[in-house]
Amino acid sequence: MNEKGTCAQSSNQVGPESFRTRKQKGATPPKGEKQNQLLQLLRSLSLRRNRTPANSCIYVLALMTVAVITAAPSRAQQVSGLDRDRALDMLDKVAREVQKHYYDQNFHGLDWNAKVLESKKKIRAENSFNMALAHIAAALDSLNDSHTFLLPPPRPYRHDYGFRTEIVGDRCYIDRVRPGSDAEAKGVKRGDEVLAINGFKPTRDNLWKMDYTYRVLRPQPGLRVGLRNPDGQERQADVAAKVKETKRMADLTSSSGANDLWDVIREEENEEHLMRARTVEMG
Repeated sequence: MNEKGTCAQSSNQVGPESFRTRKQKGATPPKGEKQNQLLQLLRSLSLRRNRTPANSCIYVLALMTVAVITAAPSRAQQVSGLDRDRALDMLDKVAREVQKHYYDQNFHGLDWNAKVLESKKKIRAENSFNMALAHIAAALDSLNDSHTFLLPPPRPYRHDYGFRTEIVGDRCYIDRVRPGSDAEAKGVKRGDEVLAINGFKPTRDNLWKMDYTYRVLRPQPGLRVGLRNPDGQERQADVAAKVKETKRMADLTSSSGANDLWDVIREEENEEHLMRARTVEMG
């Protein structure tokens, strides 16, 4: 398990297309190259549309041979003793890596060791594994650094609200609506201004945190979205998320002949296709 990494901006030199070509030819990519590509893919899948600066970052990535088992967002998840110990172990590793690699050894004036102890107490008292992960994320968030955040272990389901948002100027707009989604059925349209998400107004400063919370850290069964169409009419839409269960255990090494790694790559390629830039000529 590689619990921590220091990354520069993602390279486009080796993309999913390289793996697809090798697969078609029946060859196996070099081990080091495959691991680097997998790191990029899993990070991208976890934070697909977060608009955080990516020139350099310290991130926590649970890269595992099998996916961690967690509950679907629509169900309460009781934490077992094993899961609580796992969360505490993750926190310990995060704490050591931040202590060792963080660029500001004064941690912006934060007492990092005290924050870690506080988070440990909260995790020991927590009855939800997702909330235990949230306490780890909160400890990192206390550094107030958009380059330092927790990427939780993969969950055994795909979760999608059916729409994406974009900041234009000082306002937030819908820039993608997935065909056939509940968002489309509820009348969410591209170009609608987003006034609120679950009661919070999205801004250039906080949209990435909202995406991180609702899409990565604690996916929700649905979102209540306040909208204003181009004609100035305001409305509210309760958008249900689409949740598709996947394998509870995934072999990402391809050592046993499983295709799970290719499924990850295919999912990323499909997402890139859906979210590709489009232009329309008028007049």
